[in-house]
Amino acid sequence: MSEPTLVAPTSAESTQAPTSPIKTSLAVPALPLTPIRILLLAQVGTIGKSTVGAVVLHPHLNGSFYSIESFNQDAARYGIKVQRFLAEQDDLRDFQKALTNDPHNAVIDIGQSALDVFLKRMAVDRMVEDFDYVVSVADTTDRGQDEAINAWEQLMALGFAPEQYRLVLNRSQPKKLITAQYSRLFAYKEQHEEFWIDPACILPDLNVFNEMASQGVSWNDALSPGIDFLTQSRQLRHNGREKEAAKAAERALLQKWARGAAVFTEAAFEALDIPI
Repeated sequence: MSEPTLVAPTSAESTQAPTSPIKTSLAVPALPLTPIRILLLAQVGTIGKSTVGAVVLHPHLNGSFYSIESFNQDAARYGIKVQRFLAEQDDLRDFQKALTNDPHNAVIDIGQSALDVFLKRMAVDRMVEDFDYVVSVADTTDRGQDEAINAWEQLMALGFAPEQYRLVLNRSQPKKLITAQYSRLFAYKEQHEEFWIDPACILPDLNVFNEMASQGVSWNDALSPGIDFLTQSRQLRHNGREKEAAKAAERALLQKWARGAAVFTEAAFEALDIPI
């Protein structure tokens, strides 16, 4: 079957696969002089926030991944080494010590169940100064959009500057206008010019993300540049090693899906306009 044509979305067009180049390998940089800290949050659970952290942010930062969470799943299910802290006074103190001493770039993923406590602690401990950018996530539901607006207003009240804020439009649907899918957010933008929203910063709901979690495989391992899992599977089956062949076949399918999804993840990161 021939490959589908990939077309980048314009400012108000439907979700089509953008033509950003697929980066199949990312070099590990030397320790940065000024490591970048990205705060990742959403006020709605199971909205895909940790997925955004695992497949859009973390592969580019090549650094640490922190999770402030009470009971929900975090990015560890995507094969990422996660440093976990609870939304409690002692843990948040230890988290701040660890982050201050961390020489690497870092994503700090705040779970929905921990968000209120974290934001209150942020105000007391002046943690706004610890973060360079804050990335929020919204989906197409009314609640997902309304809570993204609420989160932005809280962040601005805490002292973040509008230029520090970014928003990922998650679970966009194909062949539908982006401005129509997220109409509440774009209506808010019309009334608040400083609100950051970019119709190119989208991420569809793709099979690869659930499969990564099922296999416990990281984004870079899902791509596995230079490895031909399909050929491996066929060779193993030819040699009568059925179990290994089936496992390699699963990785081949995951790799194929990841290559297709990488077009979207790369375009989303480019649209975020976060210099690394």
